[in-house]
Amino acid sequence: MFTQAIARALSRLGLDQRGTDPHPRQPMPMLPQKADAMFSSHMVAGYLPSPRGFSTLILGQHNREGNFVYAGFCGTGLSEETRAVILEELKATGRKTCPFRTVPELRDDFRELPDVPPRWVRPSVVVEVEYRQRLKDGLRHSALKGIRPDKKPRTIRLSPLSERGPFTNLIAY
Repeated sequence: MFTQAIARALSRLGLDQRGTDPHPRQPMPMLPQKADAMFSSHMVAGYLPSPRGFSTLILGQHNREGNFVYAGFCGTGLSEETRAVILEELKATGRKTCPFRTVPELRDDFRELPDVPPRWVRPSVVVEVEYRQRLKDGLRHSALKGIRPDKKPRTIRLSPLSERGPFTNLIAY
């Protein structure tokens, strides 16, 4: 399976799925969380290529009706090793057309996105993303927190607003 291949490759590099560094440390006590931090699972639907491989992952989720819809993008939180492993797997699942019913407008009010066409992939990789706010046009201040090989893509749904609270049981490693 695709996500198992990523997990094995990360393991060979000495990294776990959460992207921790290869040098184990003693577990830290519970850290206080920012009140506005939220977490959710997304599927990777594409990426924006760059000289480093890719600059941004394009994310999606299934809505209430079961349609695969654009959820935002994420451009931070990846080490170079993790970026290389993910890129190799994404290239293997490439497709010519956008997996969403309508091609999303990729824009960011806070930074310049590369002016390159997106590379679309079959949405089979599930990632966990931290973000501060969800708007109609995507996530704000998002960061990749890890790959989720334990989750199946068909189970990734856009959660109701009442369930989009902060993740309170996060343990720092």
